[in-house]
Amino acid sequence: FLIIHVVHFILKINRSFFELFLKDFVLIDDCVRRFEYFFNFCSKWSSRNNKRYVVYFLSMKKIYWHIQQLDKIGGTEEVSIVLMNALAKYYDVTLICTSRISDKICYSIDKNISIFNLELPNDISRYDQYSYKYIKSFHLLKFFNLTFRLLKYYLFRRRKYRNLIENLVEEDAIYIASSLDSYLFAPKNRKVLFHFHFDAKSFLATFFQIVLKMCVKPEKYIFLSKSIKDAVLKKKPELDAKSLYMYNPSRFEREENFTYKGSRIIFVGRYVKQKNPILALKVADELKKLNTKFKLDMFGQGSLEPEMRKYVSTHHLEDVVSINKPKINIKDEIRNSDLILLTSLYEGIVLVKLEGNSLSIPVITSCKSESLLEVSVNNKDGILIEDDDEKKYAKAIKELLEDREKLESLKKSTYELSTRFEIDNIVEKWVNFIESI
Repeated sequence: FLIIHVVHFILKINRSFFELFLKDFVLIDDCVRRFEYFFNFCSKWSSRNNKRYVVYFLSMKKIYWHIQQLDKIGGTEEVSIVLMNALAKYYDVTLICTSRISDKICYSIDKNISIFNLELPNDISRYDQYSYKYIKSFHLLKFFNLTFRLLKYYLFRRRKYRNLIENLVEEDAIYIASSLDSYLFAPKNRKVLFHFHFDAKSFLATFFQIVLKMCVKPEKYIFLSKSIKDAVLKKKPELDAKSLYMYNPSRFEREENFTYKGSRIIFVGRYVKQKNPILALKVADELKKLNTKFKLDMFGQGSLEPEMRKYVSTHHLEDVVSINKPKINIKDEIRNSDLILLTSLYEGIVLVKLEGNSLSIPVITSCKSESLLEVSVNNKDGILIEDDDEKKYAKAIKELLEDREKLESLKKSTYELSTRFEIDNIVEKWVNFIESI
């Protein structure tokens, strides 16, 4: 370890020393990076099986992590990039993006992560959002045209994109797919992992199972919670040896944040049917009818935004509701809130819940996805509403906002329960898993 510290110091102070010996052997930048990675590992993992990490250092494993988009905010992309950034300290990580990057990248990506873009049109990679918008507005010709183009890309051009990825991903590298498009483009004869970001019902759906039959068989399915894994295995016991679960991490450090924030409520998520933002507006309408002092700030984007703005205008909620675009750094907005409102119809593990809880902010929800229930403790890190009834939501929120002691107590217990999702704990499990492959 003394040698490692000395080498690390020399590399930082005088890179030319190594250039004399290594210019014909390896790129100096790669040399510096490997030693810094190894230095990080030795600093963090010195009490563990170090021989294993010496082997890691010499082999320098490569990971190719495939996500759908970079210029739009999405929970799957958010958590995948959080994990990539953390693992980039120890591995050579390349991010593969399906959708053409036509706007500013919405995420903070580690400088050591390379980006490879497949350049698919945005409406193809986000078919669910665009098709819903066209059907909702009765643009049936646009819908059928989009559907035909989708089939063209994912059926007839799939080999082209799969070959591109196959040529990119080395035989000993690891390919992690995080959404349906990346499952379809997964390369053959590689170490393929499917990281599934939704609930068991979505995984077991007939359509999804048909699509899976078209994909390469992964070495492992990674689910977001034990309950999702167990529910899948109950129906598909043959996947037992290929399945594991890994909780999503919070990217924010835990923070004691118990002060009253003026009855501010925050909604963070895409403005799409799954996230059910219209229910959030109905809750705001009920709270206003109950003469409750509050402010609901919503952050996101999606096909339902025009309908949401119309609802706000029709119900005269302009003084208590603001509809905003997503923010790259949402931490301050969450920190300066009293409650998080989560109205989703279904979820995997909700990133905004983990992040909010780490900042001592409780979640109010009626979502009963098995994984969300697994990581939630009712009346300890939030309030579980019986069903999607805006009146029940409003009653529970009003009681909390008008009882400061109860609200503060809930914030304190929320903070205490947030340790399970600290990023260091989750990343350690990922590293152990990757080293075992």
